Amino acid sequence: MLPVPVELAELRQEARFLGQRISIVERSWQAQKYRREVLEEENIRLKRENEQLKDRLRKEHQRLEEELNKVKRERDTYKDMVFKAKKHLPSQTEDDRQPKRYRGGQIGHWGKSRPKPDHIDQTVAAY
Repeated sequence: MLPVPVELAELRQEARFLGQRISIVERSWQAQKYRREVLEEENIRLKRENEQLKDRLRKEHQRLEEELNKVKRERDTYKDMVFKAKKHLPSQTEDDRQPKRYRGGQIGHWGKSRPKPDHIDQTVAAY
């Protein structure tokens, strides 16, 4: 056990230390409280701004879709005026198709040409 004046001095020193520590913690708490309030206000402002931007984007998207549909209708109108509808031919199967024909005499056919003479009367040099 310590004498009373020494113990009293230690208690005063501890009280001073704790008082300083409490003031530091209170200042820190106040700063955090202020920062939280600022951030909450900013969060509310950003949410409002986000909703406004979403509304603008929806309106712009809707306007562009309407414009696209209008252009498609115009395109279809002009396309019908200029181009005819395609006539669909009956589809041919592999068996129905004719083989590709090449120029000249066809394979398997006898040639048709001028017949060779039986008797040659005269031979002339062309050069």
